[in-house]
Amino acid sequence: MKHTLLIITALMLVVGVSDAQTYKGMRFNDDGSKSFETYKESKGKLELVKKVSWYSNGNKESEGTFKDGLKDRKWTYWGENGQKRYEETWKGGKLVGGTEDSKGYSSSKADFEIWAKSYVAKPYAEILLPDPKVWFKEHFESEDAGKLLEEYIIGSEGIASFPQAISEARDSGQEPLQISTVSILNIEEGTGLQSNALNKMKTPVTLYSFRINGIHFWSFVHHKGSFKIVGKMRAIR
Repeated sequence: MKHTLLIITALMLVVGVSDAQTYKGMRFNDDGSKSFETYKESKGKLELVKKVSWYSNGNKESEGTFKDGLKDRKWTYWGENGQKRYEETWKGGKLVGGTEDSKGYSSSKADFEIWAKSYVAKPYAEILLPDPKVWFKEHFESEDAGKLLEEYIIGSEGIASFPQAISEARDSGQEPLQISTVSILNIEEGTGLQSNALNKMKTPVTLYSFRINGIHFWSFVHHKGSFKIVGKMRAIR
């Protein structure tokens, strides 16, 4: 269970004849991470208007604003190593734009299709995440990250059967390779598990998959210049 300690200070802002109470506080989590939160008093209630979060190592994790309790305007995210990862634009709690994994980590459906065709032709590339513990922790809350890591470790043993399964599917039928991508922008087009995982991600990324002769291989993510499998993420459904 995640525990937090929130220390709040209050400021009085005076504009014309109207008084507006603003509260700022630091929230400390038991995993060492923290966030600086700004609230304003509206109609007798406190409303979160801005949040800046840091990883346990002190590097910034995210920064953005809220309106009426929902994400609004620009949000920026960083990795645990301090490198800026991507930006999002929100309006009334809905994601309306953004960039995925900047600084050389971006990709596209066309890039995945090129990679998938190459992989299907010779299915021996290393597709496991090099450090799944770090990846899941960066993208999910602690409890979900732990469940997904356990699932991933167990499921990774089955990846050894991919080359044979893909080769048989490739050689036994005429159905062309089908590519699909799903992100927070087209979440309704994903499988139920993909949509659920995206909804629970604290730093959403695009999920890629391919289908060959009726066999569906999913989900992949673009990670440090290549595509890696993260699995179906059933553990948090």
